[in-house]
Amino acid sequence: MRKEEKPDTLKAGLNRPLSAQEQAYWAAYLDQHPQEASEIESELGLNRLLRELPDRPLSSNFTAQVMEAVRASSHSARPGWLADMDLSWLRPSLRWARPAIVSMLILSSVLAWWQYEVQHRSREELARSVASVTEVTSVVPVDVLQDFDAIHRLSQAPMEVDVALLQALE
Repeated sequence: MRKEEKPDTLKAGLNRPLSAQEQAYWAAYLDQHPQEASEIESELGLNRLLRELPDRPLSSNFTAQVMEAVRASSHSARPGWLADMDLSWLRPSLRWARPAIVSMLILSSVLAWWQYEVQHRSREELARSVASVTEVTSVVPVDVLQDFDAIHRLSQAPMEVDVALLQALE
């Protein structure tokens, strides 16, 4: 028998009478552990007596007593330096915390959607430009593209060289 099984069954006997299966379990357990028989029998007898006790009527100010105990325990549960502070000024501002969080979630969702749309549009434009370039390259003859590097270098030449060339041609 494992140790954690013993208290669970005894606790069950506190709220209700033990079932036939539980009683058989305890009889088998006591056969194996006779040294614990008096302790377990007294525990089960005590559970039976506690179940038979009548319920005590609640006092008229039960709710007020519970609320005072909750306030006292919540006040003492704070650390020492925090227990001495008056945090009543914080309560009105907490009223705005939930709407602020919801607003931030909505705003971040809208911004994420907007960023997705912008990136989607830029990718569509890139796809269109690639498609148009592929259409142009299929139309342009191959011999024009062979001299592309030379033509491109001409556009990179300094402006004075072009002016000197024009003057020489005149």
